[in-house]
Amino acid sequence: MARIIGEREFYGLAFGLNAATLEPRPDTELLVDLALKALPQGGRLLDLGTGTGCIPISILVNRPDTSAMATDVSAEALEMAKRNAGRHGVAGRIDFVRGVGSRRLVAPRHSILSFPIRPISPRR
Repeated sequence: MARIIGEREFYGLAFGLNAATLEPRPDTELLVDLALKALPQGGRLLDLGTGTGCIPISILVNRPDTSAMATDVSAEALEMAKRNAGRHGVAGRIDFVRGVGSRRLVAPRHSILSFPIRPISPRR
């Protein structure tokens, strides 16, 4: 049904979907719960493979002192995440970066979040 209407609820917020994003899953809300408890005040998080942006956006809506960087390999997914961030009033606190997470992106102050759909293995 979410694909037909073009949006899905996650953590009490509506998130737009497009062909490049997966539907946010209810079990991923546990990651948001854990992050909200663990993130330090004024923290900054890094979301790898952000898709709709539901994870960092949900955290930022609930933690006005927090900022984020969200990455994805898909330009279309990032565009949807940007729209979702604007819709929920947190666009000014998220930096969107196209590509796979790299050491250049990660600063010591980042809390790294990722909920991959398949196991991640190192490149050989």
